[in-house]
Amino acid sequence: MSDHPYILGTTRRQTHQFWNSHYAEPPDGFQVHPVWEIPYSYLRGPYRNNSFLVTLKTFVPTRHIDLYEVKNSIVTNKTPWVVILESILPLYNPRNRKRYLFAKCMDLLSGEHCRKILFWSELARKCFVEHLTDWCAALQGKFELVYPAVSIPEGPMERFADGKVHVLFAGYAFFRKGGRELVRAFTSLNRDDAVLHLVTNFTPDGFMTDTTQRDAAEARAGVQRRPNILVHENMGQKEVIALMRKCHVFCLPTFWDTFGLVCLEAMSCGLPCVVTNVGALEEVIENGGNGFVVRLSVNGFGHLVRTGDKPFDNRAAVVEAREFLVAELAAKLTALLDDPQMRAKMGKRSLELCRAKFDFQERRKRMGEIYRTALGVSPDG
Repeated sequence: MSDHPYILGTTRRQTHQFWNSHYAEPPDGFQVHPVWEIPYSYLRGPYRNNSFLVTLKTFVPTRHIDLYEVKNSIVTNKTPWVVILESILPLYNPRNRKRYLFAKCMDLLSGEHCRKILFWSELARKCFVEHLTDWCAALQGKFELVYPAVSIPEGPMERFADGKVHVLFAGYAFFRKGGRELVRAFTSLNRDDAVLHLVTNFTPDGFMTDTTQRDAAEARAGVQRRPNILVHENMGQKEVIALMRKCHVFCLPTFWDTFGLVCLEAMSCGLPCVVTNVGALEEVIENGGNGFVVRLSVNGFGHLVRTGDKPFDNRAAVVEAREFLVAELAAKLTALLDDPQMRAKMGKRSLELCRAKFDFQERRKRMGEIYRTALGVSPDG
């Protein structure tokens, strides 16, 4: 082991608690140093919102950096770096291939300074390979599959003991994550023995559902009139985990997701999960094992599609899927509400999967091995 830690350079702004945990406890022998970067996203004129420039990272180090780690980005510095990909990057759109910046970015990705390409899921790797088949010969040796991971909270889970089954939804993108459909399914059951908790800010979504602030206000007002639906707005991460430890079932009936980190958090609290099959959620939830997967119409990349001549019309795909999703959610919830043994069995399986496949300390050790390989040092170096 080196007498001095290797310095891992990262972006200064982290967007999810997972990354805060990831960098708060780096692998042994590594120290994290947040680094300023050139803010290409603030450029004006013809380069405003250029997908290539938004994806590029040029760091301005204030000290020596041994290795950079970025997410969904490409580094221009002449220092070793690794990239974590949760999905396909914007610049990989086939229509961009003839542009100069595409070739430049791919040269950086296949160059000597990019040491590892880490995929969050098998689906992310599949998307990458199928979009960039002609580049894979040069990149294949850099590929690694490294799932996100969570720590299992210590101590016993203190579930609500009021004789009711408490169902939890957590997603600030309420409409895109299927919150509206879950509320419809839950209210259709008309159960006095169940409570639905919504951790959300009712954020409107123009990407999948074309919802507005008015839709958000109406949704908020609608659920607040129902005594068995409780809304938790502006909740911190620790508070969400504490609520998960009290609930009995978790639902994420999302129309769009890459992985669904919140499902890992719910699983770490021993909850059965009801999800859709978008993104990589089928790599997280075993249908009939640690929950249920509602199978919507998705393409090979896990994106929701519709039938007909415009399969990639996001909003139309949501409209087409909505009634089916509501009916399926009602059926899955009924099964879980009526069968405490099923809930217990699926919750136990969630914990088993966290320990076997998504354990934070195991991932931490694996990342240490990957970092050392990227730097060309021995496992003990």
